[in-house]
Amino acid sequence: MQYRYALPVLCAGLLAACNPFDDDKVRFQPDAGDERTFQVVQLVEADVESPFGNQTEQLTTEMLVRYRVEEGDAGLVIRTIPLYFMAGDGRGPLFSSVEVGSRDLSVLGNIMSAGFLADLDPEEGRMTGFRAADGELWAQFEEEHPHISEVMGDLEEQLGQPGLLTALPAEEGAELTMDGWGEWPELGVTVAEVSDSHVTVLVEAERQGDRVFGVMVLDRETGWMERLFAVSETDMEEDRFSGRVRQSLAMVPEGWEHDLPGMFDLARHNAGLEPELAELWEPYGAATEDAAASADEVWPSDIGVLDRDNGRELQLKLEHLINPESVQTFGQMRVSGLRLLDKHGDEVDLAVHSSPPTMQYGFDDSRRMSTVHTLHPLGWQDMTDRLQAVEAIQAEAAWHPVTVHEVEISLDDEAETREVETGGARFKVTALDAAGEYRVDYWGGPGQLYPWWISPAPGARGMLLRTEPDALPEWFGFEEAVMLDSIRHEYQRVSFHLAFDEPPEQLTLPVYSHADEPAFTRSLRYMTREQRLADLDVPPPGSRPLFHQTEEDFGSADGRLSDPGGEPVPFGEESNQLHVVLSGDQQLRCRLTVENDAQVQGRALVWTPERSTWWSGDEGVQLPHRQRYTLRTEDGHHQYFYDLEVESRLRCRGGDEWVPVRHALDDRPWMVDLRALLGDEFDEDLAMRTLLTDYRFLDAQGEALGVLPNGREELAGGLAEASLSAYLEEEHYIRVMGEAVGVEQRVARDETLDRRWTSELPPLP
Repeated sequence: MQYRYALPVLCAGLLAACNPFDDDKVRFQPDAGDERTFQVVQLVEADVESPFGNQTEQLTTEMLVRYRVEEGDAGLVIRTIPLYFMAGDGRGPLFSSVEVGSRDLSVLGNIMSAGFLADLDPEEGRMTGFRAADGELWAQFEEEHPHISEVMGDLEEQLGQPGLLTALPAEEGAELTMDGWGEWPELGVTVAEVSDSHVTVLVEAERQGDRVFGVMVLDRETGWMERLFAVSETDMEEDRFSGRVRQSLAMVPEGWEHDLPGMFDLARHNAGLEPELAELWEPYGAATEDAAASADEVWPSDIGVLDRDNGRELQLKLEHLINPESVQTFGQMRVSGLRLLDKHGDEVDLAVHSSPPTMQYGFDDSRRMSTVHTLHPLGWQDMTDRLQAVEAIQAEAAWHPVTVHEVEISLDDEAETREVETGGARFKVTALDAAGEYRVDYWGGPGQLYPWWISPAPGARGMLLRTEPDALPEWFGFEEAVMLDSIRHEYQRVSFHLAFDEPPEQLTLPVYSHADEPAFTRSLRYMTREQRLADLDVPPPGSRPLFHQTEEDFGSADGRLSDPGGEPVPFGEESNQLHVVLSGDQQLRCRLTVENDAQVQGRALVWTPERSTWWSGDEGVQLPHRQRYTLRTEDGHHQYFYDLEVESRLRCRGGDEWVPVRHALDDRPWMVDLRALLGDEFDEDLAMRTLLTDYRFLDAQGEALGVLPNGREELAGGLAEASLSAYLEEEHYIRVMGEAVGVEQRVARDETLDRRWTSELPPLP
């Protein structure tokens, strides 16, 4: 049943737009050969009632659809080709164009590749025919799947008529009623905005409780639609199922600068913000003075990671050494000239569509910024085999740094509201009732960034606020209103609440955008994670710190965790348990033991490290940044104890001073020569924790790096219990998880820490 909503029903009559017809009206009149390709995202939520119970079904569809004019003039014929298709229900993908071959639906794949033809009569303003472009294949498929005949009617509604074929007055405020399609026999159209280049129309309809409302931005010169967002709400009756279906549809050009699925996520985030004043962030510091990133900081390595784990798309990931807390070092890495290669270095016959690049922080716990490009495979035949054949990708990369344009807004007057427009961006500052507090609304134009870093002045406090979209029908949801607002005006919008103890005379607000011209370029190669793990002559796939974060780093319900650099304190007696939390360094150089003969049913008690329930990191590569130990019986069966006295002891080696070690790194800075640390004859059975207690391997940010097992597999017991033999490469090297710039040795000059505690666990109540 879900697949009935898998294609965008709302775009059937809203695809192509209008072309000059006379001085007062515009009409769609494309030439043969014209084509446009659109990204499409559709969200469907259905509240369904049936004899089997009530449920809510959700479906998200992502598509890339091409519309090509096969014949122009009076008898328009337009071919519609779905190049990419993926549908998921929130729990994961349900179906995609990649899987057609593997599901024995190759005929369907051939039908989709050929597309569908719509016959249009511009003079009458209607569609006169709709059919599969390859009629013989459709007949074959229909014979093999008789129930599929009803689908053609759905496709006709969903992919057929590609434009507003009724002439539109080029006059703001003009209204007309036009013939609709499918469930909407009539549509009300209002011309909302008219310029020399664009026409914006609002489309709405309501019939017997069903309703639709949307906005479409048209290119007035070429006659094609540029952007669309619409929402519909309809009743559903199908067999023994009934209910209410709500759909949101967004369509933008294939090369649009924003990530369309990401915009839905951002709108959802916006809806969760406070609409009014709440607790303010403090402090809210000024912008940093960091310089723009250098080429070596942007590309510490020319080799990125090619990820194809989900089998439906490819992801390109490359780490940067830029400061994640300074927008001045940010930029956008754009790639072009993609060459998809197989294991022999030959090109794979696979076309892809690249989503806009996104920057992520802390990918794979690297605590670095990474640029991610998602590549959607285009086509319907043998897609799984083609995707699996891709072993490497070559690309040309260009780095467009962030530029900052500062806008000054005077506060030295009595005006309640101040507005400034500059370079396509607009700020509105509204004085609030409390002295020194302001609401700042920002609208960023094309090419301008979502301004997470307002940083107006030192000492300011602030918080993000929910934005206030344009006035829309009351039945519109907030997220839908934000999406319509953003797609209609093609801007990024955000609102802030700012407060000052001593208000400045003026606010200095930044407008961020990406430079038109790249600062530098570089040729890159992306390899699969498996290839990078197997090849010692290339950097490992991503950088990982030695200590990964756990839930202990973010507090816990008991709230009694120790400072990572301080002395641990046992806790939990009141609940008949004992816990101790050690920092990453403490777990390396300390030993925690039970000193008395406390037992339960003849079993001795021991301090046992807990596995993280939040995220275990990569146990063969990393250690927890904070490790919780729990008192248990030696067989692990008991951790609650009653009427028992326990004496515990913590002994730690001294040494907080580190000195450099020379000659430990060769021309491969991810390979450490153990002979420079331990001598030519070292013990392969030496515990890795002993080595890591005495030595650390630092990256360019001064952080200790994890170490990579030679078997590339998860180690039993993890890094904490492994020996050197599990990590040796080329007989006397170990491989660190990143590019090291230095090796340091601990010098034990501090006094040894030796602490004892006696804990009284209460009896049963």
